[in-house]
Amino acid sequence: MKPTALLLALFSGFALSPRPDPRQEPEREALEEAFAELLTGARLTGWFTDDTKPNAPPAKDSYTISRAEKADGDQWLIKALVGESGLEVPLYLDVKWAGDTPVITLDQVPVPQMGTFDARVLFHGKSYAGVWRGEKHGGEMAGRIERSEPAAEKK
Repeated sequence: MKPTALLLALFSGFALSPRPDPRQEPEREALEEAFAELLTGARLTGWFTDDTKPNAPPAKDSYTISRAEKADGDQWLIKALVGESGLEVPLYLDVKWAGDTPVITLDQVPVPQMGTFDARVLFHGKSYAGVWRGEKHGGEMAGRIERSEPAAEKK
């Protein structure tokens, strides 16, 4: 088969392959509503690594989120307890979508009492996983999403 005939056959195969029906994809609004519900009143409990301590076992990690709500564009307002002080701070973070999977995205975001961070943290089901980088160290993180208060009490 000549190269042009091969290319034509390949391209015609792509043209004939079925395209996904957009009506079957979950609507973004429904995905965003489910994500807000998942995080509001949740405790993220898991572990993280620190690349300055490569031989250390992962350390325990926990975040309590009192509220998660969509703001403008890709921005979300996440109210979370930060650091050892238990101070609740409002964080405006970008949430990008990989299909139906939300990914919290930080690029040089200052977090009170902790420093400035880059991160990519994805959420799937009742789990989260990602990578993070601070000013002098970074690593991986993962864990489970648990209810920190009964769902009926949130709002």
